[in-house]
Amino acid sequence: MKEKVNQFSDLNKNRRRRRFLLKIYLSIFAGGLVIAALVWLVINLPLLKFKTISSNASETQIGEKLIEVVKTYVQKNSLAVDILGPNHFFIWPKSLTGKEIGFPELDKIEIRKNYLSQALLISILEKDTAGIWCLRKESDFSSPRCWLFDRSGKIFKESLSTSGNLIKVVDDYSQENLNLNSKILPDPMAENMVSILVMLSETSLSPRKIEILDLKPQEVEVSTFNGPKIYFSLRRKADIYLEILNALAKESNFASLAYVDLRVENRVYTRK
Repeated sequence: MKEKVNQFSDLNKNRRRRRFLLKIYLSIFAGGLVIAALVWLVINLPLLKFKTISSNASETQIGEKLIEVVKTYVQKNSLAVDILGPNHFFIWPKSLTGKEIGFPELDKIEIRKNYLSQALLISILEKDTAGIWCLRKESDFSSPRCWLFDRSGKIFKESLSTSGNLIKVVDDYSQENLNLNSKILPDPMAENMVSILVMLSETSLSPRKIEILDLKPQEVEVSTFNGPKIYFSLRRKADIYLEILNALAKESNFASLAYVDLRVENRVYTRK
């Protein structure tokens, strides 16, 4: 009798075990089907693929190349492009840096995805150019080597020297060489130099030449079209002199001054 009971009990256990295993297998199979369906949808759903791509820089010189350059970069650096395809939203990042795609003059490239209209918009944010930095030698009259630099004082692109007051040019006779991504001057002088340029742009003065003749005294000489020479120190920020220069510029004898000297802290010297 006991043997029959044991056999019946074992049989029930085996049945429960088989049902349990069957549930597990069915769950795995169902889960696999769901995953496969999701993968299929991700790969083939039309809403996840864009039909058009445009840029807010399309009318600029950069815009002519930008879309193709970004497409090439994304397709080359995406691990899923062979599976999803080049026009799939998922392989495109939200943003890139200008340095990544070979446009150092761009600070950031934003990629906006419109799933409903199946469109991709590439927006650019250009670097805030502070000026052009040129290395010169007094005895050398050949074209100087120049770079664009941003408001942090960092060089980001080679450039040509220019004239006029649209973008300020600094002629540096004190340094031998500079490189991309380096600072125009050691900190904090680079930051103070940028503050001089920003401050000058907020005055009525029109700089003709901005020069660093010798870096040891940490001084900047600015020659103007409509006023005297102005001497600045690279040891401190120049924004504290904005009101002083604007006040001096309103005086009737300002244009006849030989120079305004701001190199000594809390002192202003002028000479006729």
